[in-house]
Amino acid sequence: MTERIVFWLDDYSDEITPCDCSLEGWATWLSQPDEGWGRDAAAKDGERFKATRAVVTYHTACRCDDGGWRYEPPLPEGYSFVAPSYGDGMGWDADEMVEDVKDLPEGLDFDEGSIVAAIVEDHVGWIVAYRADPPRCEAEKTH
Repeated sequence: MTERIVFWLDDYSDEITPCDCSLEGWATWLSQPDEGWGRDAAAKDGERFKATRAVVTYHTACRCDDGGWRYEPPLPEGYSFVAPSYGDGMGWDADEMVEDVKDLPEGLDFDEGSIVAAIVEDHVGWIVAYRADPPRCEAEKTH
């Protein structure tokens, strides 16, 4: 099972994001202007962004004898959302994201062996700080 830690910067995350949501992805993106996202210049060294941290894990759907579904490995307890994935470690379809896995297969192109992403959000406050030389981002809890 692939596990990824991602960060969604409040100012630059909606249903889509401008880059890969790893700290490395944000560092690369913040190191350059992006007028499409309202940034006329690269981020300043030490600039801080409010963020949400999440752990994303990927699971294979398996049909049970009773017609229900199970997931290998089992879904994590306390997940915030699940969604159909484009493949192990490859992101998910935000339009099909649901809070209860029981709602996932209904009406979706969902078969034995389909991959789902389970997203566990960390609701503790996070700050991502940009460092310019070399470009990198650092994350810290605020509580």
